[in-house]
Amino acid sequence: MNSKYLNNIKSSIVLFIMLFVLHAVVYMTKNMFSAAMATIVEDGVMTKSQTGAISACFWLFYAIFQIIGGFATDKYSPFTLVSIGVISGVISNIIIYFNNDYTVILVVWCINAIFQFGLWPGVFKIVSTQVHPDIRMKAIFWVLMSTNAGQAASMLVASYVTNWKNNFMISAIALLVILILWVFIYKKLQKDMVEEGAGDSVDESTNIQNVGMGRLIRLSGLPLLLIISFVLCTVSNGVKMCTPVMLMETYDNMPAAIATRMSILLIAFSVFGMFIAKFVRSKVTSNEVKGFNILILLSLPWMFVSCYVGNLHYIVILIALSFAIIFFAGALPLTNSFAAARFTFYGRGGTVSGILNAGGALGNVVASYIFPKLAETMPWANVAMLWLGLVLAALIIGICLISLWTKFISQQVDY
Repeated sequence: MNSKYLNNIKSSIVLFIMLFVLHAVVYMTKNMFSAAMATIVEDGVMTKSQTGAISACFWLFYAIFQIIGGFATDKYSPFTLVSIGVISGVISNIIIYFNNDYTVILVVWCINAIFQFGLWPGVFKIVSTQVHPDIRMKAIFWVLMSTNAGQAASMLVASYVTNWKNNFMISAIALLVILILWVFIYKKLQKDMVEEGAGDSVDESTNIQNVGMGRLIRLSGLPLLLIISFVLCTVSNGVKMCTPVMLMETYDNMPAAIATRMSILLIAFSVFGMFIAKFVRSKVTSNEVKGFNILILLSLPWMFVSCYVGNLHYIVILIALSFAIIFFAGALPLTNSFAAARFTFYGRGGTVSGILNAGGALGNVVASYIFPKLAETMPWANVAMLWLGLVLAALIIGICLISLWTKFISQQVDY
């Protein structure tokens, strides 16, 4: 059975703009505990470990259920799975706003993670199959930008609210508004969708029969991609999540609000990274793994400078981390989303997207809990050295994967 898609460019643009806004808002709400960490710690509401534990548990459950969500998205309505995730976010944020108990907040946030099992795989499935074929890759690129927008929004909101709990009421209201718009716009556009004929694209059902998931894993080196996604998200999000607290604690007790606002610079630089990823893929190499290795190699000098936090002026450290984030932000979509798009050729785009997103979510567990926990027992400079070591490990794995991935993508049609 062929899938449906929008055979109209303007309607497709409306759809992926809607997906961009929706995922940006959702990503903003996912990162609220991490964004507000400096303020929560400064107010004495929770310790770094407690705040980090909430984020870590969310990402742990999220990672586990992302794999289920990936498989579900290739079998069931992605619209329904996305809607379930947004509804869960509305309810969870409201409960947290009206509750002060740490245990209750922790449990509610974990349940929220479970119900978001199909949200990103659903978004990816829609943008990679239901947008007009002529602009699908552009649509994927812009929807990926929504993570940067959402993370920047979480930092911005956290730096200006007068009470940390207001973060969650703002999140609830934003999610409710986006849910209403999402249902209205998608249902309206769905009426304009047409069956994808055999002449329009590859018949996915045939490919699924010829190449099973197990064989795809062996042919592509997917486990190595998963490890790379995990390591890169661990470092990238660790830098973005921990920098406000690192600056606040290392440089004469810098106020939390100032440290948080300064760290928004890291998110802003992430946007440049996305354009670098697009440039590398279109002008340098269409091989995602080769592109990843180039960008990670360029990040190493900047990560080395960050190891001198406390010894160099905080502006120097912030600039170094910002440039490192540029290359991380360019490397990450190459090795998860653009790589996952390769599997739409076999009808497995949603499945692989869920698997790779699970790896990234596990990286967030380390970023949001392990790094802050380590910072309680060791200098931040040592944490930065650990970041550098992980980046080197990802580069080594990427180099080992080049040959296998090159052979895998050479067997596919261009997309």
